[in-house]
Amino acid sequence: MGSKSLKRSIDAAISASSIVLDKQSSPIELMGISCIYWPLIFRDRREDIASKDIEIDSCATSMGIIGVTNSLPEGEAKLKLLQRAAAALLEMREADGEWLSVFEISDHSQSRMEGVVNDTSLALLALTEIGFSKLENWPLASDAVPSLRRFEEFSERIEYLRLSVQWLADNTVKQGWYYTGIKYIQDTSEIEPKIQPTTTTINTLRKLAESLPTNDAADLISKIDAMIVAAFDWLKSIKTESGGFGLKSDSAPTLVHTALVTLASSNEQCDSAKECFTDSAYWLLRNGGNLISRINKGHDKEKYVDHYAQIFFDESLGDYKYKKKREIQHESFVNGFFLMALCEIAENKDVINLSFFSRFKLNHLLRRETKYLLKTQNTQENLRGAFSGLVGQGGRYPIYATTYALKGLLCVREALNRGKLSDDKHIKLTTTYILLALLCAVIYGYLECWDVKKIVIAIILAILGYVASVVISKTLPFD
Repeated sequence: MGSKSLKRSIDAAISASSIVLDKQSSPIELMGISCIYWPLIFRDRREDIASKDIEIDSCATSMGIIGVTNSLPEGEAKLKLLQRAAAALLEMREADGEWLSVFEISDHSQSRMEGVVNDTSLALLALTEIGFSKLENWPLASDAVPSLRRFEEFSERIEYLRLSVQWLADNTVKQGWYYTGIKYIQDTSEIEPKIQPTTTTINTLRKLAESLPTNDAADLISKIDAMIVAAFDWLKSIKTESGGFGLKSDSAPTLVHTALVTLASSNEQCDSAKECFTDSAYWLLRNGGNLISRINKGHDKEKYVDHYAQIFFDESLGDYKYKKKREIQHESFVNGFFLMALCEIAENKDVINLSFFSRFKLNHLLRRETKYLLKTQNTQENLRGAFSGLVGQGGRYPIYATTYALKGLLCVREALNRGKLSDDKHIKLTTTYILLALLCAVIYGYLECWDVKKIVIAIILAILGYVASVVISKTLPFD
């Protein structure tokens, strides 16, 4: 498949995903406000929610906003959809700045649960992607959705964001983040930060800082920078000798946790981040191909699910009395993250001095895994464009799988547009040259009877050929 053909396939997949994201959005009324939310698991048919005794997954709504923002064509329909979705997300935030995993409609005033770092980070990311953090007037604030009018002024929006950033700062654990906040944890020395929430938060904070006006939000940007540097100091401290990252500080490296670190560190300037990026990138190139092949064949999927518990309380019982515990399985959609990480490596291959053969391998992996992901997209009428989760979903289609697959495909399309991937014909041509050179060397050695002198000459020529290939690679369309 050539670059043009691959681009067409990616464009079609992105379009299909945008349609299914639009179809899966559901109307609901929150505190008298007409809103839009997304279910965690896509439904076979669109349903209006009639019961008031339901829960809304805040992470799913953030995922919906991110997916729609990046895929749905600009226009009035997209604007109206994002306005009502933003109204829901803003309404679901707690008074102290965090988002909970679910928003309970029926008894929200009486229930309380631990805030979740991922859900808070993703909500901030969703708001950032729809322009909430920019200095100019926010286009979503209009009379069409009255609850958004209070955010017309940047001063209101920056204070809203400041509170949530402060919640993240207050809930750090040893420079990183755990899955939940620490308000209800009696002894924080007994818990360790985790890769997944830490890298998610780093990505959100960096995108937020980049979107803020440098003069009007200098103090907040400075605070965010300090949080990110501290997080990378922790990440560097748990990096394995091989350069990979695992679920915990003492865990063997996994594909998804290493890819998450690659993504988080790709554009950071502190020394710890640069080291994390280089080492994790090389680890992915050495190990990623075999590991993703095992996952695609149905092996090792349990390694890519983080398990944790969230505690619910009932304030009506007094002093936050324990009510119930909610077990959460957080799956990282490894195919999407791996594609995004490979694209970041392609973008920065000169920075980490990838050899010709490493670039060749990177290009091959990107194309192979893009084609694989495209084949897994649902083509049935009701769920056409959706992607399925790996574990624990029973073949169902969680929104995060579609959103992260979409983001991965968008990264590949951008890499193709920027010339960061070579065409298949260049790969085949280069492979042919290498094989011809090896064949000539074998024939030459055979004719010369493989004496010591000729072998030495062949080795020297091979070394010179490798050096030449590195130089030549700069002129091939890998850049």
